[in-house]
Amino acid sequence: MRLSYTSLSLIFLLVIRVHGAVDLNSNGVCDIWEQKYNATSLVIDTASKAADEDGDSQSNFDESIAGTDPRDSNSVHRISSNTLDGTDVTIECPTEKGKTYQASISSEFQPATWVSHGSPMIGTGASMTIVIPVQSADKKFYHVGVKDIDSDGDGISDWAEEQMEGFDPTNDDSFTSGTTNNDIAALQSLINALNAGEVTIATTTPEAFEKEGAHAELTISRSGDTTYPFTLFLALSGHTDPTKGSASPADYALKDAANTLLTSSITIPAGASSAQIFCHPLTDTLIEVPETLTCTIGGTSNNASVRVCDATNTLENTRLFVAQLSPEDGVITSASGLSTVLVQGNNEIGSVNLTFYGLTTPQTAVHIHIKNPITGPHVESLPMGQVTEYPWSIVAAQFLVTDQAVLDALAAGALYVNVHSSDNSTGEIRGDYLLSTGSTVLVIPPNPPAIETLTADELDRDIARFLTQATFGPTPELITELRTSVISAHNGDRIAAYTAWLDTQMATASPDLEPYIHAADAQQIFLSSIPSSPDYDSDYKVRDANRRRGWWLLARHAPDQFRQRCAFALSEILVTSEVEAIVKKHHYGHAHYYDMLKDGTFGSYRDLLEGVSTHPIMGQYLSHLRNSKEIIDLITGEVIVSPDENYAREVMQLFSIGLVQLHEDGSLKLNSSALPDPTYLQDDISAMSRVFTGWSFGKKSSPSNSDTVVDNNSFTHGFGSRYYQAQWSNRMINFAAFHDDLEKVMPTLGLNIGAGGGGEADLDATMNHLADHPNMAPFICRRLIQRLVTSNPSAGYIYRITQIWKSSNGDLGLIFKAILLDYEARSLNAAAPDTYGKKKEPLIHTLAYTRALDSKSLLPLEDLDPSDTSIADLASYAYSPSNLARFTADLAKFPVGTTRIRMPNTDITLSQTPLASPTVFNYFLPGYTLAGPLADAGLSVPELQLANEISVITIVNIHYGLVYFNFGMPGNSLPNKGDTNTTYNPYEYSATAAHIATDLTGASAAGLAYLTVMDTDGDGKVTSADSTFNDDDSINDACVALANHLDLLLCTGRMKAKYGSGYIPGTVRIDNPRDTIIDTMARQSAGLDGNDNDADQASVLKERIKVSAYLISTAPQAQIQK
Repeated sequence: MRLSYTSLSLIFLLVIRVHGAVDLNSNGVCDIWEQKYNATSLVIDTASKAADEDGDSQSNFDESIAGTDPRDSNSVHRISSNTLDGTDVTIECPTEKGKTYQASISSEFQPATWVSHGSPMIGTGASMTIVIPVQSADKKFYHVGVKDIDSDGDGISDWAEEQMEGFDPTNDDSFTSGTTNNDIAALQSLINALNAGEVTIATTTPEAFEKEGAHAELTISRSGDTTYPFTLFLALSGHTDPTKGSASPADYALKDAANTLLTSSITIPAGASSAQIFCHPLTDTLIEVPETLTCTIGGTSNNASVRVCDATNTLENTRLFVAQLSPEDGVITSASGLSTVLVQGNNEIGSVNLTFYGLTTPQTAVHIHIKNPITGPHVESLPMGQVTEYPWSIVAAQFLVTDQAVLDALAAGALYVNVHSSDNSTGEIRGDYLLSTGSTVLVIPPNPPAIETLTADELDRDIARFLTQATFGPTPELITELRTSVISAHNGDRIAAYTAWLDTQMATASPDLEPYIHAADAQQIFLSSIPSSPDYDSDYKVRDANRRRGWWLLARHAPDQFRQRCAFALSEILVTSEVEAIVKKHHYGHAHYYDMLKDGTFGSYRDLLEGVSTHPIMGQYLSHLRNSKEIIDLITGEVIVSPDENYAREVMQLFSIGLVQLHEDGSLKLNSSALPDPTYLQDDISAMSRVFTGWSFGKKSSPSNSDTVVDNNSFTHGFGSRYYQAQWSNRMINFAAFHDDLEKVMPTLGLNIGAGGGGEADLDATMNHLADHPNMAPFICRRLIQRLVTSNPSAGYIYRITQIWKSSNGDLGLIFKAILLDYEARSLNAAAPDTYGKKKEPLIHTLAYTRALDSKSLLPLEDLDPSDTSIADLASYAYSPSNLARFTADLAKFPVGTTRIRMPNTDITLSQTPLASPTVFNYFLPGYTLAGPLADAGLSVPELQLANEISVITIVNIHYGLVYFNFGMPGNSLPNKGDTNTTYNPYEYSATAAHIATDLTGASAAGLAYLTVMDTDGDGKVTSADSTFNDDDSINDACVALANHLDLLLCTGRMKAKYGSGYIPGTVRIDNPRDTIIDTMARQSAGLDGNDNDADQASVLKERIKVSAYLISTAPQAQIQK
């Protein structure tokens, strides 16, 4: 019973009136209603009749009278609306066809007081409108009653006859038998046949497939009399197991043989013994497990099921998920592996393959896990060892309580595989399964559109974008230089201007890292050795920190920014790291390795790879330094020494060709089984490891604590002195006695090296083969594009750069230029989609700030000039005077006035320290993604691997310190800093000289952007003589100019481009960060705007630069490179 009120306190209710019905089972309920809704169990006794199955406030029994569905709360006898319009009350009420409805009115709400209004109305199945004039009383009660009618007097209600095909509510002999009231006999015979089990249902075709449009089929049969058409009601449900997929109406359409849509019933025609139900799948874009549809004949327990599937289980319908295994977080290992899951078309079973190499200790387990959010419980255990075509049933596990949840997790990149070892019980290596695409044959991508011509703001935006990609960050000077070049020197052709700039950069003299370290170390030793000084230490020993500080110097100040930026990109592919203790200890050698990368940045990648392979730092890091050929005990036959396989594995997996075969556009090359083929297997690793035997130091210091460098003739020569590192800065040589000179066969790689060639020849053959391998170009090109331009380059982008690689034999100078000048790098249209771009690495993000706002220390670089002995003869404090002497020439390569950046370790503050990645896999994986929308879209987000709740905050704090700390962000100080005694502090360094501070004055580029508006008399400051003084509109314009200046430098102008249109000064629009920043700037120190004194006006400018620099540098647009 439902009450409904109007503003005049008119009260409405519904009354359901009992009726007579066909009731062969004598339970007081219409048998047809029981069949239609398969509801016999809901009215089996008094308690069940009184129950309310669907919670709609009407009992099951009341719903049987109303003809409504007891399991659907929306199917209920109710007043759906009531309105008072003038003198009339209008009632709306849904109806069932064949039922009659009577409105009544009462003033007392007592049974004897109800008065019928008008005549009964027959339901049509549509909504019924009843209009009742308003009575004079203050309050009236209204109800609408429902009851059956038997228009032809045959003992069957009109409603029941409307449900049964062929029955006519106005004719008691619907089938023209010639017998009065034959309909009741006909209906009773049908009901008896159903109750006797003469009607059955069976599955004819068990599965429907969305992709192919193939239907499933059910057949309903009757075995008795076929005289009358037999309407059978269908109760549709899903799988009985809630963990399994169940079909919903959105998944299918049921039709009969005439292609008529079925809703809740089907009729076996008169004279026929069966009828077919066809389940047609409805296509969608979802990845779904098989979904069961169970069809039960109403009034019986007879049922049959079909399944709706995404696609048939053919090879072309499989989905491939690939996981590249690398070390678990915090695990030190060079082990790696590859796993694939090939999911069949109906998504029920995945075929798992797994290969892995180089575990530090024996394997103990291997599992497929669910991320929660990073690690989590396993959902499947795999066989030990290498796994081939393991059939994984995709079923509910752990907190994934349905099969679909497991499939969703797989599709979303939320499942990973990890291999456990005895020393790493929670896993040594792991890889996230990511949906991958590939093909057996390469389809060459189409050519891109022409690069559009840009002018004005759009030109400035692309200049800033270009410099963001090609350097460690734009500066105002570089933007001006390139703008002038585009407009004046190249008549608006920015590609020609960029090309000229890149050519100039490639020819620019390049300072090295290693000589700087010698100079910085020498100065520290000198300052620490001053007798009686505060930091005097007679036995002072420098450590390795100047290698890190020197990298920051080069990245921030080196004039050959293009080369330096590309060198850093290469260092994140050809990885070495001071995490390895011996590498960390020998910082001069590590600097030499980086210099080698820098010097080879515009040369042949093949030659660079050989340099990497023969550098002692790489030899130590990946353990092929002093790697001996196999040694066998001649008596027992046991292997005493086996060649280390570490470098052989990584030079293929990470430095050249990757794990799987690729097309020239970077997509997977699939075999006839729709799986990627490996580029190498364990046999290839073992054979190649023998190429890297016999290599050891080529030079050494002699005596060991001297700067004298001589040839090394001992394979087993030790690591040498910590500070005299000649052996770490010279190429390794091969010692024939320790080199395996037997034949080396690498079947999967396709390389055979004959016996007797010697170490150098074996190396040469290996380098040539890797350089010629078809995977080399797309594999390395994709990674270089990711480092400089975008995390998800298109197939066309990779293909075009691959062609440059092939035609130039891997000339990195041409390749880097092509990457930066390609349509996908240079077109603002190509950069527009949300999927374009990359998260800036924290190092790059922070460096971009220091370059944009000219943040620097008060430590002049020229203080390290060894040729200037006015304060100290640094050569007498250097471990290697010869290397120190090189710094004089390098000093001249830096801009005049360059200062040092003595940046501390930034592992915590930036989640990165240069040349200190946790593993050989770099700080982040090139294919890393996040489960959810990013993985669903197939997007890689490598740099986000560094992001967590802590790192996001600490990076923002770094920028806060650069802006707001009184003396800038602290750097590593020097001995005796701040001492007023110039004997102890001969360079007169202040206590905060090492701090990295931002110029917040009117002389800075940011200050000039503000003063361009405010300083109308050209005296370099704001005074009452300026026409703009204390003028709100002018102040707002100046804030806009400052915001645009920093937006261009830090965000490549994206804020103005996206949020600038329609800007109204003083108005902050919702969800418009630019408006908010400008408004915040204008409010900053606004109380001082009217003070006509230099100190207050300088303070206003300083605070406005601060707030704008902080807010813009930490905005999403500054952290995402597009």
